[in-house]
Amino acid sequence: MKYIIKESKMDSLIEKFIYQKFSIVKKVYFTEQGKILGSTPGQPIVNERRINIILDNSENLLKKNELFEIESIIKKSLNSMFNLNLGEYESLWSVSVSQLAVVGIHQNLLKLPN
Repeated sequence: MKYIIKESKMDSLIEKFIYQKFSIVKKVYFTEQGKILGSTPGQPIVNERRINIILDNSENLLKKNELFEIESIIKKSLNSMFNLNLGEYESLWSVSVSQLAVVGIHQNLLKLPN
């Protein structure tokens, strides 16, 4: 049996799921941005819903590889629970994971300006 869930309800379900499953998560919020499906002119633009997740690593207890692992686990969990097709070409969902300092975990801190 399939259920139809409104976008606002889906957001709240995803947010609740993330907070319950991952205690390291400090904040979850959603943004929307246009995404072009293709590289040639005239391709359709669709709205992609981004799940922004901020991890609380304020005490620097987790190393970079551990943060990457948590990011991977979060994405796999969201895919299996909500079937978001994250990482697929035509997916309407994406995930962005940052640390509490709002520095992306893929950001090279040595290259940040002083």
